[in-house]
Amino acid sequence: MKKQMAMICAAAMAISFSFSFPLTADAAGSADIQLRMVADRSFVSAAELENGDVTITAAVYLDSSTVNRFGSMKLVYSSDTDHIYFRNMVVGDNSSRQTSDTTYQSSQGTFTTSYVPYCFGYLQGSQNRYMTGSPMITTNQWEMDPIYGSLLYSAGENRVQFTADNGNLVTCDVTVDEAGTGHYSYTYTERGTNLQKTREAEIPRYDASIPAYDASDPSRSLIPGSCNRLSWLPGTAQLKNGAAFFGNTSDEFPFCYVDIVIEQGTPAGVYTVDFDLDECEMFSASSRSYTLDSVGTTIAVGTENVTVTSAQMDRAAYYFADDTTPIQAADFASSILADFVYPDATSVITITQNAEIIGITDCYGVTPKALFDAMSEDGCYISENAPLYCNGEILHYADGSNVTQKIMIGTKGDVNYDGKVDIRDAFAVLVYYAEESAGKDPTFYAGNRADADMETLTYFLADIDTESKNQGADGGKITITDSFAILQYYASVSAGLDVSWSEFRK
Repeated sequence: MKKQMAMICAAAMAISFSFSFPLTADAAGSADIQLRMVADRSFVSAAELENGDVTITAAVYLDSSTVNRFGSMKLVYSSDTDHIYFRNMVVGDNSSRQTSDTTYQSSQGTFTTSYVPYCFGYLQGSQNRYMTGSPMITTNQWEMDPIYGSLLYSAGENRVQFTADNGNLVTCDVTVDEAGTGHYSYTYTERGTNLQKTREAEIPRYDASIPAYDASDPSRSLIPGSCNRLSWLPGTAQLKNGAAFFGNTSDEFPFCYVDIVIEQGTPAGVYTVDFDLDECEMFSASSRSYTLDSVGTTIAVGTENVTVTSAQMDRAAYYFADDTTPIQAADFASSILADFVYPDATSVITITQNAEIIGITDCYGVTPKALFDAMSEDGCYISENAPLYCNGEILHYADGSNVTQKIMIGTKGDVNYDGKVDIRDAFAVLVYYAEESAGKDPTFYAGNRADADMETLTYFLADIDTESKNQGADGGKITITDSFAILQYYASVSAGLDVSWSEFRK
């Protein structure tokens, strides 16, 4: 053991001259930030839509190394159908106050606040006072006049009002076309030329029932906008070096919430809501541009009797034991096609063939942590045939057999499966790296399970910085850096310090 300690310490001293932890370099071919949209639910019945529009609230998360700090960002999201739109954005600013205080548990301590907590908030003082970070946010949540840029208010049924540059109030009549779009027009004086011109403007999905402007509560009279984009800045001198994540993981709290509205009359089918990565931008405080990818959400409307026709899934799905994110088919499947049977507006049975259902397929909301805590054996959890669900029902193939996936879960850094992360794990990783560097074909797993996938699971648990699941094929590689990260994690925990694995991710 003394020899092992000497080797680890020597490696640690050597690497400390050339690396400064936590790590921040990009993994080859990987994104810095994953934008993730998590909806409250993914199914809307035909009966619900008969009574009007249906609203689903979605949380937007930024999945990232907690080392990353943010100076500005722009988010844009859209749907693949005009029947789905967005309303009521909730972000971490003064407008996101609730009517009463709520107490929250977090990795940074318990706190009580009337704000809606978000991922860049923080606690201050001995009383753990919650602070929002005073973000500066611009959205298109409310309609604005295209010439003067002022907010548009209802002036009663089929009338709107706004303020011109000179402070005068402009009131316009609204006509509504068959598509529900409102149209209004007015004359104005063009800047620079002093010419009188007419401006025509549109209000998508105009709601004539919005009450007329009342100075005692003007927010009730605002005309809703498309609400599909926002721009963000930290907005305070205290955050001049960029906003840091609130908590030990980047997704402990969401960045914002938004309502996804499925309008009455939406045809039955499967629809996708995702981020427009061509429009989204994120920068650090030093103006470094972060690379992005995204995971959207899928909503099935009016569908019944789902039968899987084909599925292309990984041999196994690998997870960490502390992962509290529900297992989703998007984690391990490239395609799951299914036939849907559903009644249309005339109650005629319709069949949609080979619809993609990855976004609405899961393991019934179960998390890797819940499975590991309840059923792990010999330091890991293995399920050869975990059933997959769609709308709370087990998915089947046409022959009646269940659609299943192999699930494998272990503790990050615990490569010998003894239930703890310590110097023995760091040494095992160092030995693997040394043997591979010498041209040998090393193996990690030395247990008793006759399972070929245990070697890949062990590799996944050992690749601390890039979390490769394919032994290098997805950009990851076991190096001395991984050994040193395990050693540093072990030393921090042994010293009673609060440390997160996300600090070591690239």
